[in-house]
Amino acid sequence: MDRREALQRVGILMGGALSAPLMSGVLSGCQPAAEGGSYAYQTLTGDQVEQVATIAEMIIPTTDTPGARAVGVHEFVDLMLTDWYPDEDRTRFLDGLADVDARSQSAHGKRFLDCSDEERVEVLTELDQAAYSGGGQGGAPFFRMMKELTLTGYYTSEIGATQELQYVHEAGVYRGDVPYSEIGRAYA
Repeated sequence: MDRREALQRVGILMGGALSAPLMSGVLSGCQPAAEGGSYAYQTLTGDQVEQVATIAEMIIPTTDTPGARAVGVHEFVDLMLTDWYPDEDRTRFLDGLADVDARSQSAHGKRFLDCSDEERVEVLTELDQAAYSGGGQGGAPFFRMMKELTLTGYYTSEIGATQELQYVHEAGVYRGDVPYSEIGRAYA
C-alpha cells in the first residue's frame, strides 16, 4: 500500500483546529530526541510506546521518505503528554490506547500489536469514523488527538519539514494558479 492509499484508508485530515496544549508545546520549541539519542519515556510504558509508534507509522508510513517511527513521533507524543497535556487529556489519551486493544481483542481476538496490517487498518478506520462523527463529548476523541500529535510531530521534525515537504528558502514571485504536478510536494 503506498503512502497516498494508506493516508486515505486511515482518513488523514490535514485541516482543522489544533488543541491548545499541542500548540503551546510546539510554539515553545519542544522537539523529540534526536535519532539514536536516549530518550527516557515518562508517561508511556513499553507496550504503549510500541502501540503509539505503530499507529503513527500507519498514519505516516515509510515510503520514499522516512515514516513517523523513523523521526521519533512516539517520543514526541510522550513528551507532549508528559510536559504539556493536562491530566484530563493525558488520561483520555491513555484510555484511548487501552480502547484500541479492547477493540482489537473484540474484533480479532488479539492485541492490536499482534494483528496484521489489514486488521489494524480496520480497527483504526472504525476509530477514525467515530472521532469525526461529531459526537465527541468531554474533549477531543483519542484518535483525533493521536492524528494531531502524529502530524505535528512529523511535520515539525527536520525530516518531515525537509524530506517530506519541499523546502523553498525564498518562494519568489507569487503565482496563484500553479498545477500541483509542477510543484511535486507541498511547501514547508
